[in-house]
Amino acid sequence: GYEKGFGQNIHFKAEVYYQHISNLPVSSNPNKFGSPIFGGLVLDDTLHNIGKGRNYGLELTLQKYFSNQYYFLVTSSLFDSKFKAANGNWYNTRFNIQYVNNLVGGKEFKWGDNKLVGLNAKAIWTGGKRQNPIDLEQSIVAGEVVFNEDEPWSVQTQDYFRIDVGARLHIFKNNKEQVIMLDIQNVTNRLNTWSQIYDSKNQEIIDYPMAGLIPVLSYRLEF
Repeated sequence: GYEKGFGQNIHFKAEVYYQHISNLPVSSNPNKFGSPIFGGLVLDDTLHNIGKGRNYGLELTLQKYFSNQYYFLVTSSLFDSKFKAANGNWYNTRFNIQYVNNLVGGKEFKWGDNKLVGLNAKAIWTGGKRQNPIDLEQSIVAGEVVFNEDEPWSVQTQDYFRIDVGARLHIFKNNKEQVIMLDIQNVTNRLNTWSQIYDSKNQEIIDYPMAGLIPVLSYRLEF
């Protein structure tokens, strides 16, 4: 790791890591690729500690602590996560989305003698979720989803991206504080993918979306 400060309020940190996991419990059947630690397990599997796992990556952080009425935090994580099954081959784990990036910031403004306005925003950008591939031909024959379990976690959905914004109005009066807050989650109304599913009606693989834009208005009284 490496850390460095810039002045009193800005801090940078970089870390690299490697983790090796031995005696990983995996299915003893070489034709099955489940591991309870890294996702995927058939209930009738027999587990033996004959697998391995490895995780490695780079993490970067740049932070400005709250001063001069504003702050920000930027983090970025690049990584790889794999496990070795009973057949001796390495496969992606369920959690191998490969990168996670976050940006958070905010600023406060005085408004008159007894009011304060706060603005904040957050952006998230990550790799898409992993899942087992859907066998389209077999799903059409069966009339329901059939996964190809010979290629565990080999499919990655589209990247996840979301921007949240918020505003707060603080009113100080008679030893009381009133706070009116408006938070808008996913302000761009992006329909991120929860998973890929089989649409039996149209006989195709489609993305099942998460929620779009969500506004939240709230009021708080403190005394």
